[in-house]
Amino acid sequence: MALLNIGSGVAFYTAFVYAVSYIRTIDHLSESLALEVNTEAMLLLLVVLPLSAWLSDRFGRRLLPIGAYSALFVCAVPLFHLIHSRQEALILLADLDSP
Repeated sequence: MALLNIGSGVAFYTAFVYAVSYIRTIDHLSESLALEVNTEAMLLLLVVLPLSAWLSDRFGRRLLPIGAYSALFVCAVPLFHLIHSRQEALILLADLDSP
């Protein structure tokens, strides 16, 4: 169970802490855009977390994290490519899919 917590902690840090400085420094986009995208992703996370808790109760506590971490493993590189798109909607999509 501890390994599952490590995975979600790393995903959260990457999506909501590192992504802001990554977008600002590597993509040379404004800090306000990076923070705006980050805020929008966190607001959506407020809706998704209760939904994922309900799905976890319905389908099992092991199945949902396994599926989520598998998707994160497969999509990690394409999501970083989306961050480089310089379009706010695509950057938001990449930030939403990270956690």
